Amino acid sequence: MSALANLQQHLNRFWALPHHKDAALNTKLKEVQTWQQARIKRTHSALFEQPKNKPMAEYFLTQLYGGDEFKVLAEQLDRILPKA
Repeated sequence: MSALANLQQHLNRFWALPHHKDAALNTKLKEVQTWQQARIKRTHSALFEQPKNKPMAEYFLTQLYGGDEFKVLAEQLDRILPKA
């Protein structure tokens, strides 16, 4: 399987996740993400407060536990993959 086909397969799996079609589930997911972000900031506050770690911390919280940012990326990939 080519890398592009593999990427498309992963995108298809992402869009098949149930929270995309279930507003109540999506709301709960966002609540959990918000709670998880706060917990991580609190639990690892010493690391997150160091200036050298701020870029990593922001990336970690917004990209890995962030919610809609990945959806935007997935939409962009869906738009360009057919042209690749």
